[in-house]
Amino acid sequence: MKKNILIMCATSGIGYTTALQLAAKKENLIILGRNKSSLDKLNSEIKIICGYSAESYCLDLCDRVSINNFQTSIDNKNFDLNGIVIITPRPDAGITNFPSEEYWINLFKVCFVKPLEILSTLMRKIQSRCSIVIVSGITSLQALTNHASPYSVLRMMWLGQAKCLSNSLGPKGIRVNTISPGGILTPTMIKNLSKKAKIERKKYNEIYLHSTDNIPLRKFAEPNQISSVIEFLLSDASDHLTGINIPCDGGFTQRY
Repeated sequence: MKKNILIMCATSGIGYTTALQLAAKKENLIILGRNKSSLDKLNSEIKIICGYSAESYCLDLCDRVSINNFQTSIDNKNFDLNGIVIITPRPDAGITNFPSEEYWINLFKVCFVKPLEILSTLMRKIQSRCSIVIVSGITSLQALTNHASPYSVLRMMWLGQAKCLSNSLGPKGIRVNTISPGGILTPTMIKNLSKKAKIERKKYNEIYLHSTDNIPLRKFAEPNQISSVIEFLLSDASDHLTGINIPCDGGFTQRY
């Protein structure tokens, strides 16, 4: 039986790959993104894969009108959500450890408070068992020297929120889990590595090996490997898992 699965921030990165993988499984998808043309592009690929289009909604977490319009549209729809993937906007990794009050307020608003408001809206569409997967990051488990505190604080907040949600929603048959990816070999990552190789006048493979020499598996994750973990957490195979965080980092995190 097909599942109704909603993906936030579906038009790029992990969200994009996850949408295509779930389309191959013939799931009914609801995709969210800020840009209509990007949603249409993704939808055209989904239709090629599974033969039918996903339901798509423009949602800009920085725009109150956009949020209100989405909430109204969802409330007017009659369906039961079986899976939700929460992917939030990325904060600036290189910001200072002492950012301004305005920066903190905006960060929490866009990357935590508003996504949580959207999730609260979506809870009204859960009538039976459901799996919620929240994508955090490896800085939720281990500080990185090139990522300042706002990045880590935000990622850790989602782990705490997910644990609280798993406790309160578990009796209703709703599971809540998080994943914490490490480095992912996205097009942006490849572009940055290539740029670094050019600046340092080295070969790409040399830069790649140097960048992964602190990872036991000596490699970054492919996007589809992260999406496969999300797919597993959405599936019935993970029916007895809730309140956990899965590090997807090639062994980078050094802790028991």
